[in-house]
Amino acid sequence: MIKKREEKRVPFRKLIICKYGDEMHPGFTQDVSQHGIGIQTMQRPALNRKVRIALAIGQDSIFLDGEVRWAREYSG
Repeated sequence: MIKKREEKRVPFRKLIICKYGDEMHPGFTQDVSQHGIGIQTMQRPALNRKVRIALAIGQDSIFLDGEVRWAREYSG
């Protein structure tokens, strides 16, 4: 049985660039919580893959390093 998520997710839609290995793909954030961020990209990275997210905030960019914890197929 899948355990229900305990942390509240807050909707947050922003354009991002997702980098894993030598590949970079545009995408969007979907939501955020204290310990995670949901993103949507056309090319899905493998589970447990290290990723770097570039997120534009005003005139600056911040970079978030993380790991893919779960993924699902893009439905269009």
